Amino acid sequence: FVTILHSLCGLTSIIFDILLLFCMFRSTPTSFSTFSILLKMHAFSDLAMAIGGVASMIRVISIDWSVIYISYGPCTLIGPSVCYAFYMMLIAGANITMYTILVSFLFRLLMLRNAQPTVRQVYLMIVGMILPVPTTLIVCI
Repeated sequence: FVTILHSLCGLTSIIFDILLLFCMFRSTPTSFSTFSILLKMHAFSDLAMAIGGVASMIRVISIDWSVIYISYGPCTLIGPSVCYAFYMMLIAGANITMYTILVSFLFRLLMLRNAQPTVRQVYLMIVGMILPVPTTLIVCI
């Protein structure tokens, strides 16, 4: 029952993220286009989290000073390295989401100072803030 419930929640998230991305790419007003870059990035990272969560379906159990990691998702049919890759996708998506929220606060601060950021500045802010995530993933692999 838990596996089915976990799958349904994750699949619902995947479907809504895809619909959100479709709507944003199809009909974003030009006045909102610069900030929509951050929303698209947030939706992409949430989609990565949902895919990683559905594929790995992790449970972490703490016992004293140890942590037991159990994965019982579809990735177990292929192998533990695939489960670990999907788990890292889940963690990377969560980290990127946090950094995207930080960039959106920075964007709003610039807006309050009457400095409309350009598209190039928004991309530079995203790349600058998200740079620690690939570094962490490279170290963990």
